[in-house]
Amino acid sequence: MRKILGSLVMAGLATAGALVAATPAQALPPNQFCELFVLSVTADEVLNDGGSDAVFVKPGTFKPVSTVDMFAGQTKPASAFGNPSDTFVPPATMPVSVFVKLGSSSKQIGATAKIGCTVVTGATRTFTDGDATYRVKYTVIKEIV
Repeated sequence: MRKILGSLVMAGLATAGALVAATPAQALPPNQFCELFVLSVTADEVLNDGGSDAVFVKPGTFKPVSTVDMFAGQTKPASAFGNPSDTFVPPATMPVSVFVKLGSSSKQIGATAKIGCTVVTGATRTFTDGDATYRVKYTVIKEIV
């Protein structure tokens, strides 16, 4: 009886060892992050009809450097806004918002866009509140570290 039991235990251990050896080690996913860079902002319509709006763009935790006076039909490069950009780690998304400065306060134009970590070059998001309309052109890159 002991001999049979011992043989069964050994057979069981051999089978378990074969199963463990047959299962390859799972590779850990690489550390990756994404960067969003604003390329330009276009004012299709402004709040101050016939005038200009003081505009700033806020991707993620970027602290706006300056507001830019924009007239309807005008496009300004990202450098005018302080080169807005930020990084994020997938699967998170990057919030991007457009604001118009109104005296000591500001008004957000449209809803905050949530941009995913999909590599794009020169993509555009439109922000509108029914009166003012702005288009933000941006690029997203993915880096693996």
